[in-house]
Amino acid sequence: MKSRFSFLKEKWFIGLMGVIALSILVWFVGPLIAIADVKILESDVIRLLIIMVMLLLWGLNNLRISRAAKKSNDNLEKELQESQSVPSIGGGQNGNQPGGEAEIIASRFTEALSVLRKSRSGKGEGKPRGKNYLYELPWYILIGPPGSGKTTALVNSGLEFPLENTFGKESLKGIGGTRHCDWWFTDQAVIIDTAGRYTTQDSHAQIDASAWKNFIELLKKHRKRRPINGVIVAISLQEIVSQTEAELAANVRAVRTRLQELTDQLGINFPVYLNFTKCDLIEGFSSYFDSLGKEERAQVWGMTFPDEGNEAYEQQFNLEFDQLILRLHENLNNKLHFERDIQRRADILAFPRSLESCKQALQKFVGNTFSESRFHDQYLLRGVYFTSGTQNTNALGRVMSQFANSIGVGQEALLTKQQQGRSYFIRNLMQQVIFPESQMVGTNRNHERKMRWLQNGGIVFAIVSIITGALLWSTSFGKNDLRLRDAEELVEVYEQELEILPVDVLPEGLLPTLAAVEQLGEVYPEGEKDWLLGLGLFQGDELNDQADVNYDAHIQYQFSQSLKTQLELQLDQERNNPDFLFQALKGYLMLSNELRFDRGFIETWLTIDWNNRYHTQPETRDELKRHLSYWLDQAYQAQELDEKLVESSRKILRRIPLHEQVYASIKLEAKEKYIDNYRFDTDLGGSIEQVFQRADYEIPRLYTFDGYDSVYKPAREEFIESLSEDNWVVGTRSGELTDLDLATVQAKLEKQYLEDYIHHWSAAINQLRLVPLGSMDNNLEVMNALLSGQSPLREVLDAISTNTQLSANMINPDEIKEQAQNATIVARMAAPRLAKFTRLANMAARKKLANLPDNPASLVDKQFRPLHKMVEVTRSRPTQLDQLTESLVGLQIYLEGIAASGSMPENAFEAATIRMKQTTNDPLGRMAIESRKLPQPVKRWVTSLLDQSWQLVLVQAKQLIVNEYRLSVKPFYDASLKSRYPLSKRADAEVTLDDFGEFFKTGGIEQSFFDEYLAAFIDRKHRPWRLKRVGNRTIGLSKRSLAQFEQAAEIRRIFFTSGDEPSVQFSLRPLYLDANVSRFELDMLGERMQYRHGPSQKTKVSWPADQLVSDIHFEFEDYYGARTGAKSDGVWSLFRFIDKHPLKRSAYSDSYKLTMTKDGKKAVYEVSAMSAVNPFAKDYLGAYQLPSKL
Repeated sequence: MKSRFSFLKEKWFIGLMGVIALSILVWFVGPLIAIADVKILESDVIRLLIIMVMLLLWGLNNLRISRAAKKSNDNLEKELQESQSVPSIGGGQNGNQPGGEAEIIASRFTEALSVLRKSRSGKGEGKPRGKNYLYELPWYILIGPPGSGKTTALVNSGLEFPLENTFGKESLKGIGGTRHCDWWFTDQAVIIDTAGRYTTQDSHAQIDASAWKNFIELLKKHRKRRPINGVIVAISLQEIVSQTEAELAANVRAVRTRLQELTDQLGINFPVYLNFTKCDLIEGFSSYFDSLGKEERAQVWGMTFPDEGNEAYEQQFNLEFDQLILRLHENLNNKLHFERDIQRRADILAFPRSLESCKQALQKFVGNTFSESRFHDQYLLRGVYFTSGTQNTNALGRVMSQFANSIGVGQEALLTKQQQGRSYFIRNLMQQVIFPESQMVGTNRNHERKMRWLQNGGIVFAIVSIITGALLWSTSFGKNDLRLRDAEELVEVYEQELEILPVDVLPEGLLPTLAAVEQLGEVYPEGEKDWLLGLGLFQGDELNDQADVNYDAHIQYQFSQSLKTQLELQLDQERNNPDFLFQALKGYLMLSNELRFDRGFIETWLTIDWNNRYHTQPETRDELKRHLSYWLDQAYQAQELDEKLVESSRKILRRIPLHEQVYASIKLEAKEKYIDNYRFDTDLGGSIEQVFQRADYEIPRLYTFDGYDSVYKPAREEFIESLSEDNWVVGTRSGELTDLDLATVQAKLEKQYLEDYIHHWSAAINQLRLVPLGSMDNNLEVMNALLSGQSPLREVLDAISTNTQLSANMINPDEIKEQAQNATIVARMAAPRLAKFTRLANMAARKKLANLPDNPASLVDKQFRPLHKMVEVTRSRPTQLDQLTESLVGLQIYLEGIAASGSMPENAFEAATIRMKQTTNDPLGRMAIESRKLPQPVKRWVTSLLDQSWQLVLVQAKQLIVNEYRLSVKPFYDASLKSRYPLSKRADAEVTLDDFGEFFKTGGIEQSFFDEYLAAFIDRKHRPWRLKRVGNRTIGLSKRSLAQFEQAAEIRRIFFTSGDEPSVQFSLRPLYLDANVSRFELDMLGERMQYRHGPSQKTKVSWPADQLVSDIHFEFEDYYGARTGAKSDGVWSLFRFIDKHPLKRSAYSDSYKLTMTKDGKKAVYEVSAMSAVNPFAKDYLGAYQLPSKL
């Protein structure tokens, strides 16, 4: 069954199936294909012809392949025969065999090829071999030294040879060994048995090497893809064991060299099978294996290595060989059990140890032969195997005698008997190991690549052609279908937009509809290079034509109507803006009057409107401009206007003075020329922001010198001249405009323009403010900017001077020569207009129509003349700006000295103290005086700079004062006086007199701080004290802090009149005692006083008293002898006593009444101070509280 359907894998059958598939495709799909709307394959005859041509080409190709294969096989056969018949070079034993052996071998080889060609594949009745019979079988090369048993192993291998029945096994074997190479044809492979001298090349090296090279070239020439399928290396075990180190190294080198030559010249990586032959020469081999049957002798004895082993072959061999020896030992008992002959039992027992003794030599051979080195890659060693072809020779007497003593057997035991020759372990090695791995060999990469292209080219071309054609047409159809679907969606969007489109739509409302129409035309973009859209299916031309028609229709009707609607809306909404109304009406009237139609004006006017309305939507603005440009390029079509709207607009415009209309036109032209306005911050650069703020006032560029010179003056002449021409906009006027009328218009226009000019520049200049100076570092940065080479102040003044000197002669000396050469032409061309406007100007001046000077532009010059002088250069003295800069340099040095590293508060305090004492003898004071001469707004800027600089100095000075206050005053107060009596009336703890004196005395803590840090900043000539104000700034103390320092001075004046110790002197005199009291006694600070309703006497009292008599005690005694009283103690007992018995002012300013009561009894004393200030007049001590911060 398998052979019956094997043709399904044949190349001719696969090709036939491809031709049939193509034929079906041509027959059924061909009529559906159209190229440029022409169906080429619609005719049955044409399709039949194409199918017949494809079948003919298929047949011719198979014939070509068959003839090429036969030719290649014949060439190989011929050269193989020639290689067998060519005589060897030289004579003797290396020449041809006597008796015409070469002719006999050549004749037999020719017959062998004939038999092989006629033989059948497989066993029995297989199919005949094809023309490529030599390529159907894998080829193996058998190499090895002479006498290694290569041929013997093949002869006794048990393989089936097709020529055996014709010639016998001996017929192809060389006499006395293989002379050149023998070709062994089995039913599964071709084995090339090479001469041993080809491997060793030790007899005639040059001849052998040349023959070996020619042999390799022959293989490479005729089996280019896979010259061989593997290499079998046959090495006699006898040689490995018996050779010396030098001989073994020579064998290793020879085998490695032959393998390397095969690899290099054939260009493939092939498997190598190492076969150790003549294993029967090992002592005990025959006795050990004699009991094996035919099938058991055919099995494999050795080791097969894994395809991708990680270990070296030497290591793998070592492990596998040990396992092989182990299995031999394991089978000894069974072997010895069935053997009765004592000699054979001794041989069986000795065999494992004899073989094991060969391990070192075998391992060394494997490692040296197949190891990897830096000169070549590692060979693909598939395995190591042990075989025996025949047993008709004596044992290794010489070798085995060396091991006789070691194995415990006498010399007589080493002699073996002649035995009948049988092969061991060969057949299955070939059939089950080597031949099945015939596809493991790599291919010749270059030849494989070439053959792949040649063999598969036709199939690939056919498949690619079919697939490409199908893909191209399906892709073309898909692309066109997708685009047509997009077109359908766009049509739906277009129809929806039309349905919701209002009648009075504006241009921007038409954008979605126009976009849909344009997108319909972009479904197939014009000039697109995508050829896949063609192939007979392209629909772009028709679609684009229809899209263009729709777009033109929308532009000519809807878009044109929307422009008229926009202008009508302007006329309706801008009735209070005459300037705008005039231009809008002018554009509106142009839509119905082709003679007046000005494409440039329409485009400019509508573009300005869109720029204003859509300045944040550039996409919308650009789209409108694009559609407008297209509309203007079309043929003019007059539109019907709203006459009522036109007439109402004209009535409004007739009430507008002509000069305002001209002015509006000039403004419009300026907006068209300039895309932005003049600003200090953008036109002068970013450095101006280092010094000035609010520099963003926008001055229309019409009010710059460039606007005046290049826009206003030319436009003024042009528009005044064209007043008569634009008379049609507002309708018929009464009569023509006379020269007087035009002169009046010019004068009023000039006045209004110059007033606006002055207004804009005055507003921009007055808005400029000096940046806030937040710190001294910031102040110095501003100073550096002001004094730099690109000073913002100088740039501002230069800009002002440049743009506000309109009457100056701005002549470029480089142009004088050229102008002189063309003077005649210029004069002739300009004479008419110049004469006319000179006449108008003279008439306006003569009539003084607008109260203007002879040169109206001088109004601007005069307004800003003080600022011009700031930068005006004279020969006698420097400019005012240079003088100001010199003063600023002094101020900078002054401020830098204050801002010295690490001592800024101290420096600022010193500077502030000096200025507070001498208000004008410092840079700030002197510059403040000089700034009074500066013009505004420079004076304001300098004053602001001085004020902020002085403020920063005072801030730093106050910081030093505050720090010193926190370090030297407040800590002592908080620790010794705060929350203590008498400063805190409710406190139980009292201030010690020492602490009180230390703080309040003359030269004490409080006064020392005040005199050193605050005295210079406080005006003490007035009551209450107030802060000194210099440069409209003070040190910034709070009113409460200032009041407390003044209160401390009062305490010092009252309590420290006599020295550093606090003291108070006063006198007491009784004034009244209740009648029911017989006696009143008062003991105060050591002074005892009694009163019994008699004459009163004054008693002097001093505070403080000694600590022993510092108490105060009074006592009432009635007539019955009952006593009652009260007592106050402590160093502050006097003040606590007065707090309990408040004083009342008497009729005299320097005395107070002290009333003491107890249990309904009362006594009144008069308290008189011994000084001008009564310490008891008010609560001086209780009113004092040191502020927590200044």
